[in-house]
Amino acid sequence: MNTFSIKIIFLTLLLFSTSVFANVAKVVALVGDATITREGKTIDLTKESILLKHDEIKTSNNTKVQLLFKDNTIISIGNNSTFQIYNYLYDEENNKFEAKFNMFKGTFKTITGKIGKKAPENFLLKTKTASIGIRGTQIVISIEDNQEKIFCTEGRIFVQKNNSNLSTSINAGEFISVNQNTNKLEVKTIKPSDIKNINKSISIKSNLAVDNITIKEDRPEKAEKAEKAEKAEKAESTKSTKSTKSTKSTESAESAESAIENTIDDDLSELTPESYFENNNSTATYKGDFNNYGFNNGQQYLKNVNNKKVEIPDDTTIQMDIDFGKTNNQISNGEIKINDVGDSTSRTLTFDGDINTSKSTFDLSPTGTTKGSGGSGKIYGSEADLIKGEVNMSSSDNIQIKGNFDAEKQ
Repeated sequence: MNTFSIKIIFLTLLLFSTSVFANVAKVVALVGDATITREGKTIDLTKESILLKHDEIKTSNNTKVQLLFKDNTIISIGNNSTFQIYNYLYDEENNKFEAKFNMFKGTFKTITGKIGKKAPENFLLKTKTASIGIRGTQIVISIEDNQEKIFCTEGRIFVQKNNSNLSTSINAGEFISVNQNTNKLEVKTIKPSDIKNINKSISIKSNLAVDNITIKEDRPEKAEKAEKAEKAEKAESTKSTKSTKSTKSTESAESAESAIENTIDDDLSELTPESYFENNNSTATYKGDFNNYGFNNGQQYLKNVNNKKVEIPDDTTIQMDIDFGKTNNQISNGEIKINDVGDSTSRTLTFDGDINTSKSTFDLSPTGTTKGSGGSGKIYGSEADLIKGEVNMSSSDNIQIKGNFDAEKQ
């Protein structure tokens, strides 16, 4: 066999091994001992470990692990837990995305990344008892011998009991308990005591990533009432002490969240600097949706043709142009397209707006036949890559949309 043939065979094997054993994640934090089972072999997991598709991770007593995937999904694993990367594909060039993880036992927290945004239908978490679909979400799972608890702390999730027709949706601030004998999925409100021990199980203080569980501020009102009721049961002095600790814990978690967003999301947690608006004479189109925020009867809803508040449909979109070369009326051609308002008809709401360049904030005003108070929000990223805001607008026949949205520069 000549040298040229040997080189061809070597390159072929190299390409084959790269495609089959492509790296999908890395360990970003580790406390304690854990192992990886790969192709029937067991190896020690370290802070330098790179993970492949089909890898199974097992943690020991007092062990905590945090993984960062290629799409910026973060998974925290507690002690005495077993987790498997069942399938994973993140191919932006060919627009192919899939993330499927098995959680056999233990405690887990998942913060979804770009796959959850680009192809939420292809992001799946599976336990022994249930399958969980997501919508740009933070999910916490606790699996004990005969009981599983599934918490939604941000966004919205869908849970279906395996091998049955039982299914339900869970909004931020809610959870369910499920086991093999469950014949009804009952959604309950999360109380601070429900997640206290889970926080201890997955928290890694030395790591930048967010591992303390906090419930998003726009959670349903009943979650807030439940939390207040629980605090009211405490003595006044104890309540005061716990309030101080809670504030410090929240500030710490928010600080950590800001740190990892700066690392992972290319500084998208920082407001756009005023200099970008002053020195840029271009126009950009932004497109987004309302899918990262679950239904809330007071804050996030669509009032349809039947005058009923319902969840904003997933295919509802928001779009606008921003002209960075103007000093006013910088936002134009704004549209919110609602494809189904309850009778298979659609509505388009229109708006324009102004930007306060010194604060990187904006205000939206209805145009044409669109009514309502308009909207407002903030612009993020060193080059204004992301906008987040809220709207409250209605059509001429009183189809109302109220809620938060995210939109990215195209």
